[in-house]
Amino acid sequence: MPNQASVLLSGQTYLVYLRHNDCGKGFFDAACKKYYKLKLLNSLRTYQVKLHSFCILDNEVYLLGTPMSPTGFAALINYVNRSYTEYFNQRYERKLSGWCQYIRSSFIQGNQLVLDCQKYVERSPLQENCLSNPGMYEFSSHCSNCFGGKSDFLVPHIAFTNLLTNTPNPYRYYREFVASPFPHAYQLYLEKNLKHGKPIAKREKPLAIPIALKRRYASGPPG
Repeated sequence: MPNQASVLLSGQTYLVYLRHNDCGKGFFDAACKKYYKLKLLNSLRTYQVKLHSFCILDNEVYLLGTPMSPTGFAALINYVNRSYTEYFNQRYERKLSGWCQYIRSSFIQGNQLVLDCQKYVERSPLQENCLSNPGMYEFSSHCSNCFGGKSDFLVPHIAFTNLLTNTPNPYRYYREFVASPFPHAYQLYLEKNLKHGKPIAKREKPLAIPIALKRRYASGPPG
């Protein structure tokens, strides 16, 4: 299996991208996605991976996380994919050899870039599912991160923690941050590199926030 996530630096943050290559959908329905999600979230501690953000689409999975051992991420992915393949074959009486044959990982350096990638992950359902709000999508981390709900599975990245600590109305700000699209060229840059496991240039300064959003942050109720 082509797997860029075999050995990663422990304690460093990566975006891991998985794509189903066979014809048809990788996840046929909501039950398939729910099974994959539960297997993933309940295996994080076993494989020592801190998951910050995720999204499970019909043919793709995005995972933004920090492995605490060099092979933790690869072992986690292999276990979840193997378990899902067994579930899929039993449910549909098929003989699928493996759910995913394409795995790529990108090293994410710098707090602002981590926030950009978390935003990229949580915005990913919008185009594929024709949604107007990422919070409408069930199989992602968006609602847990943007409303401050406690999670037994997600571990906030220090970049996200700092954002919440240093920003007035933090969850409102984060919701608006995710809702605001990337500049088109930057969206294409992220998409091209993250889907091919290529390095991304470190970026310290945040993207400009529209003035209208800034006014809402200043006048709105606490998030």
